[in-house]
Amino acid sequence: MEFLDAHAVRRRKPGPALAQVPFVAMCEYGHVQEFPWSEWVHRSLEPTCRGVLQLRAAGSASLGAIQVKCLSCNKSRSLSGITFATPTEEGDKTLLSGSLTQDDEMYTCAGLRPWHDDAIGEGCGRQLRGALISAANVYFSLVKSAIYIPKSSDGAPAKLVSFLQQPQPANILRILQSATSSVITETLRLQFPVDLRPYSDTQLEQAIEIVRNPQETTNQKAKKIDKRESTETHFRREEFRVIRKPHHDDQLLIRESPTSSYDHDIAQFFSRIMLLDKLRETRAQYGFNRVFAESEFEATDRQALLWKQQPDRHEIWLPAYTVFGEGLYFELDEQRLRTWERQEAVIDRIGRLADRYQHVQKERRLEEREITPRLVLLHTLAHLLINRLAFECGYSSASLRERLYVSHDPDDPMAGMLIYTAAGDSEGTLGGLVRMGKPGNLEPVLERAIGGARWCSVDPVCMEIGESAGQGPDSCNLAACHSCALISETSCELFNRFLDRAVLVGSLEMPEIGYFHRLASRLTV
Repeated sequence: MEFLDAHAVRRRKPGPALAQVPFVAMCEYGHVQEFPWSEWVHRSLEPTCRGVLQLRAAGSASLGAIQVKCLSCNKSRSLSGITFATPTEEGDKTLLSGSLTQDDEMYTCAGLRPWHDDAIGEGCGRQLRGALISAANVYFSLVKSAIYIPKSSDGAPAKLVSFLQQPQPANILRILQSATSSVITETLRLQFPVDLRPYSDTQLEQAIEIVRNPQETTNQKAKKIDKRESTETHFRREEFRVIRKPHHDDQLLIRESPTSSYDHDIAQFFSRIMLLDKLRETRAQYGFNRVFAESEFEATDRQALLWKQQPDRHEIWLPAYTVFGEGLYFELDEQRLRTWERQEAVIDRIGRLADRYQHVQKERRLEEREITPRLVLLHTLAHLLINRLAFECGYSSASLRERLYVSHDPDDPMAGMLIYTAAGDSEGTLGGLVRMGKPGNLEPVLERAIGGARWCSVDPVCMEIGESAGQGPDSCNLAACHSCALISETSCELFNRFLDRAVLVGSLEMPEIGYFHRLASRLTV
């Protein structure tokens, strides 16, 4: 394929000009292949003409200005619409697959995986769509993260438990899973004499038991799992239970800062504030998506794309890395929160946002998500605090991240948020974030964040457009824009969606719908 630019042709010296063709074809499952140039220009699944093709670009930047031309038969065709798809009852019908030929024949995906040097394909049959190689929808990395939770006991130090969870000791434990504890202990001491020398046999046996048979907490045993909750909510419950209590582990240092130590005007809205002097986060990539950031495929399907040949169940691993940092944990007062979220005006306002997301979810293959006042309130507050802390703690807003703990289960509710920063250094970060969470430092930060939310530099447009049509990604924000509540997408868990300043400070017509409206009314911007 020869790529020709109309302006470059007039400028260049005699001789061939080579450039990478900037288009590929991909399917929603994740396969990618070369764009079907010959089939496209000849409008046939099996073209008989094998002439030289040229890709000519005119002055316009649109795809319609790019022409594919066969120098043998003089047929030509523009690339207009190759990235588009038309929604139907059976699913999206792409122009590339449905209109490549003039008949009803479909040009479908061959299932190629070039990153595994797969030139044959496994067969797919899904519809293809064209894309620029540099387009954002060609690759969406899927990453899961988890905060380290100590599994130690009084007799088994956390450092010992962490060592036994490393690959080499873990493999020995798996191989000797049917052996007696004395045999396992003796084998481990022979293999790792220096590492295990500081620990007694009793400590080692208890640590082995923790690693081989992780126990559920008492609350988890007593609580019947609600099948309506998402897997992610269940996953975060254990973090939630640990992070809201003091811990003195070498990789998780948490201390409580009593709410009574803060000014009452601020403290009345929170039931718990925790200072995390050190935390460890593990981030693992479990696959990727194409076309849409979220998909209907299972995690096992996404994980399978990473492997050329699926390994044995015991040999599966994922690319991951560990970072260390610090953070602030806030938990809203549950009684005050329940009273606020039962207001009809609040329910109606967030209901409009939920309806918009439900409409967009079907079009963009987004995962099902319950949009509630509690979620929007916590999410917006986290964004405002991140923007404000960036001015106070010495970290950039892009280096701060949020982690939300939300559940409406009446028996086990969650209404917490963690704002943290992390880096690859094993010593963690500088401590500036935790310092801002101490009494005397936190109150001005919260007051400025909430006071600043009363008026956006784009108001009244920001507040009014949120009430009428929505704004932001997929129109899934209300009163929230880049001038007030949006942050870096790498810092946000929800792609900068589900934000609304009005749930914090109230709207222009109904200030009482704000959770912090009484505090906000006394503050100046």
